[in-house]
Formats: sequence, C-alpha cells, structure tokens
Amino acid sequence: MRWRFWEKKKSVALENLKYPADAHESVLVVAGLFLQNLFPFSDWQAPDAHLSAKGLDTARFCARGIQLAAYFWLFSNKFGHEAMRIARDCLALTLDSRSDVPIGTMTEALIVLIDEAYNSVDVGQKVMVKGKEVEIPLEYWVSLYVLLRMNYSPYYMQDDLSLDGNDWALASCLAHAKDKALPECQRMVDSVKEFNVASFHH
Repeated sequence: MRWRFWEKKKSVALENLKYPADAHESVLVVAGLFLQNLFPFSDWQAPDAHLSAKGLDTARFCARGIQLAAYFWLFSNKFGHEAMRIARDCLALTLDSRSDVPIGTMTEALIVLIDEAYNSVDVGQKVMVKGKEVEIPLEYWVSLYVLLRMNYSPYYMQDDLSLDGNDWALASCLAHAKDKALPECQRMVDSVKEFNVASFHH
C-alpha cells in the first residue's frame, strides 16, 4: 500500500512560528503541519538510512508517527493522561476529516504500537560486533516491533526476520525523527497555557 497524503506537499521549515496557547488550537496546528509536510514532520529521514523501495513509505509513515507520539508524550507530561487521550482523539478525527484516506485512524494505531514497543522493550541488550559488546539502540526494538505488527507494513506478521536491512534503517530514522521533533514539540507544548476540555467539543 502506498500512502499519498504527503507526496504533493513541499517540505518547508517554519521559522519563528508562534504556537497557540489553547490546547485544542495546538492540536489543530500539529495536524496542519503533519498534513502539509512542514517542520518538524518534514525532517524524518536519517542521513545514514539506506531504505529499500519496499521500506521507504513505511519508514516515512513510522518516523513521522513517532514525531506525533513525541508531541503527545510531552502533552501528557504537562496536562495528564486523560487530557492527552482527548487531544489524540481530536488529532485522529481531524486528520481523517482532512484526508482522502483514514490517516488519523492509521496514525493513532501506529502511536499505540509505538507506545507498546517502548513499554515492552528491555533496554541494555548487547551484541558482539568485531569482538566488542555494543548496546542495541532502543529504536531498533521499536522498529522491529512496529514492522512486524503494523497492518500496513510489508513485513506484517512475517515469520522469518529477513527485513532487507529496513529494520536497522527504520531504527535510524526513528531516532533521527524523534531527536529532530522533540525540541520543536516542546516549544509547541510550552506555548499551551491551558487545557479546556470544552474547546475540544465545539
């Protein structure tokens, strides 16, 4: 499956954008930036990631998904889990309403998988590389978890682990995308001064 909801959008970085103080408006801005492929969602691919044609669309979708997840991690830290759930539901509905495909529903399912992956992974696992112990990056396990469990992945429910190197490439993109997004997402969330649940039901 090819996801075309970003393909005709020009990648643009927004400088000195003033983010809204209202939580609902903040979510709407995030939705707009995501759909228009604007920063930070335009900067998702790690320079060292060599993705096959089979893995490119999946990597783009997953890496941009982890950037949305980062926004909601920060949102939850500031306003609590219940407020975050309301905001995430709003994002999903907004994305679905503005796209020809159910991108909001798909993205929400991806964020759930990403959260599950981070909560299930044992950090600190190591492998031997050229005689030295090297710790496996956390994002590698998240990558593997998502590639094998996401319905839209070309590797969904695959028994063997021949992933054409896309597991490591996606891991690199996940780490890159998250690192690029976190400071900007922090700026977005810092700008939000209040969470008014009534504004989400207009």
